[in-house]
Amino acid sequence: MEHKATLSERVNEAIFVDEIGLRYSRYNDVVLKTSFLPIFERRADLLVPIGVEGLAAPFIKGDQIKTEDFFKSIPKEDALFIETVLARLHLENFRNLYSPELSLYLNYDPSVEDLEFETLAVLGQGLQQTEIGALPSSMVVEITGARSMGDGYLKSVQERLRTMGIGLAIDDFGARHATADRVALLRPDVVKIDGDWFREVIKRDETVRLFAPTVESFRALGAHVLVESVETPDELAAALEAGVDYIQGHVLEPAALAGSVYPYESSSIAEMLSRAGASEEVVARFAVRR
Repeated sequence: MEHKATLSERVNEAIFVDEIGLRYSRYNDVVLKTSFLPIFERRADLLVPIGVEGLAAPFIKGDQIKTEDFFKSIPKEDALFIETVLARLHLENFRNLYSPELSLYLNYDPSVEDLEFETLAVLGQGLQQTEIGALPSSMVVEITGARSMGDGYLKSVQERLRTMGIGLAIDDFGARHATADRVALLRPDVVKIDGDWFREVIKRDETVRLFAPTVESFRALGAHVLVESVETPDELAAALEAGVDYIQGHVLEPAALAGSVYPYESSSIAEMLSRAGASEEVVARFAVRR
């Protein structure tokens, strides 16, 4: 009987190594690479790099294409394979950045999974085979695509991640089906605030006043709060004044291909705001706290 390759075997066969040791994959005419978006933690008056989010960087004939266009082109029957290839790709490229101070955040859509949780199984194998295998807590899985999933299934995902010692984040809070009820159900390590939703919140004084209590309510459930896609100095200042724990976005550092120099240096908040073009008034609000 002809052997049918397992998902793990197919993923292993789909990942290649370039001349400097970075991993990449191929899917039809698309070359898939890893891009890392830094995540910063506020510590007193400093912003400290504490992790990266692994993102797909698709190329055709040497030119990078839009990630959303690539994902729209994937037929449903290949979704699980691509999800797993990308997760494994980011994990293996992460070892080039690895230090005990950094965590790897990975997007994960359980709706493409089967009951065997094959993607998570392949990730577990990858942890065992890389230098960070002894530290699965260095990984945080961001739950996406929860629209069609019931609470029972999501609890099963949570339990599997907890068993593996992998952190759990709820992605895109404020958008889609990432709700306060889901946060209370899953008790994640991190709640990621959707950037577009956050921008709407800070437009009006009445909603701004409600945001800080929302942050505190998540903290009461044991979660850290991260605002994603922070693009401007004013958005950065608003997130910091609301007391969030983590921030990511181009106003701090843009995503960069694996193999690029990673910003390990901490910076004062005032310096970050000044470099980003904040007004003297905004910079002064944070400089006086030093």
